[in-house]
Amino acid sequence: MAAVLKAHMGGIPVTADNGDAFYAFIFKEKPELKAFFALSDFKEQGLKTLTAVKSCVDTFGDDAAFKAYMAELMGKHKGPKFANLTAAHFDAFFKLWCTYTKANAEQQAAWQALSAKFVAEAKANGIN
Repeated sequence: MAAVLKAHMGGIPVTADNGDAFYAFIFKEKPELKAFFALSDFKEQGLKTLTAVKSCVDTFGDDAAFKAYMAELMGKHKGPKFANLTAAHFDAFFKLWCTYTKANAEQQAAWQALSAKFVAEAKANGIN
């Protein structure tokens, strides 16, 4: 699975413009998610998000590294602004990601595996 994810991620530009386009796609598909963001320009946030996805992919095959990265990442998703954030939001994120990146069936299966591990770690780090 890790090799499939790395190959797929390798074809996705990790740029501010692509991150901005991804958020435009997300908010078109799921406008309620915009409540978690106090921004109007999503280029910087988009770049951070794409970098985070790439980091998840890069650590996916190494449980200790993945858990450590998830603890760091989930630490950034706590506080009053994220009071209504649930693990289900992350699962929805990865489903939208598959649609946005036009993942094929094999890639979707790999992203679903990453999503399941991501959600489990999010819960282990205090996200309901």
